[in-house]
Amino acid sequence: AGPMAVTSANLSGRSSPRSAEEAASQLGGRVPLVLDGGETPGGVPSTVVDVSGSVPVILREGPLTLAEINSI
Repeated sequence: AGPMAVTSANLSGRSSPRSAEEAASQLGGRVPLVLDGGETPGGVPSTVVDVSGSVPVILREGPLTLAEINSI
C-alpha cells in the first residue's frame, strides 16, 4: 500500500499505541518500518468523522465534540 498517514496504528479492538515501540510491538511483523516521531500527546485517540453525507457523523469520539466539528 505504500506510506500512509493514519489516525492510529493498532489492531482492531486493541488500544492505540502512544509510542513507536508500542506500535511495533502490537503490529509485529505486519509492517516493514515504523517511524519514531516521539510519544503522542494527550493520550486520547483522534476523533474520526464521516463527512461523506450532508450531516457529519462521529465514527469514533475523541477530543473534538460534535459541536466543535459543526462550528468549522
